Amino acid sequence: MTKEIKIVSLIPAHLASVRFKKKVMHKLFGLPMIEHVRRRALDCGITENIIVASGDKEILETVKYYGGDVRQTYRKHLNGTSRIAEAVEDIDCSHVIVIQGDEPLIQKEHLIKLKTAIIHNPDIDSWNSISDLSSEKELNNINIVKAALNEEGQIIYFFRKSPSYAKFCNQVKYIKKVQGLIAYKKNVLLEIANSSISTIEKYESIEQLRIIAKGFKIFSVMQKYQVPSINNREDLELFYEYMKKNPKQYKLTQKLIQK
Repeated sequence: MTKEIKIVSLIPAHLASVRFKKKVMHKLFGLPMIEHVRRRALDCGITENIIVASGDKEILETVKYYGGDVRQTYRKHLNGTSRIAEAVEDIDCSHVIVIQGDEPLIQKEHLIKLKTAIIHNPDIDSWNSISDLSSEKELNNINIVKAALNEEGQIIYFFRKSPSYAKFCNQVKYIKKVQGLIAYKKNVLLEIANSSISTIEKYESIEQLRIIAKGFKIFSVMQKYQVPSINNREDLELFYEYMKKNPKQYKLTQKLIQK
């Protein structure tokens, strides 16, 4: 008998972001960023609810004020993975989708594609959305995490600076840009979160490397494009530029703000 697939979606959030303090509370068109993310994700309909997990009272009260579902966690966590693991420990689910709190332009088709990947292959340990590199500059940008794939689409390594000797035109065939959209089998998430930080994760400063270091598999979910996320204040300009160039997205944003 096939085990029932129960997927939950969570957004880890905290106020102590290094490059942009209280980032998730910054208002975009008058609405806090975290609420943009929650409303967009909820509008996609991939799961019945979108839960915000945080240890910060300001975030929890803001989301509750707007009618959102929250889970209070310890305030200090090593990363978003450990925060989500704490939040889902007593939730009845088989799989967990993790949505980043700095993705106010999260796309419906990206979430649907990730959910579809889970449903088609529920026994896979974890998944990470990826997209094509647009330039050699992106390949060499250490602020952009990249992934090397094998022939089956499994991610075999994450890195910031390419270890490949091949020409750029060949590297783009198996090296992709990593997006912030990740999913896990619940038991895998809990085991990873409760394990010690791996040496390679520590020095490369990439969370997903622990998945590989602990012997789990992570498969890619190819997305056709990537939308701007907000890592620092400079990225706010990219957000508003994107809105100007994409009237459909602007219209959707305004509709969700009115809810």
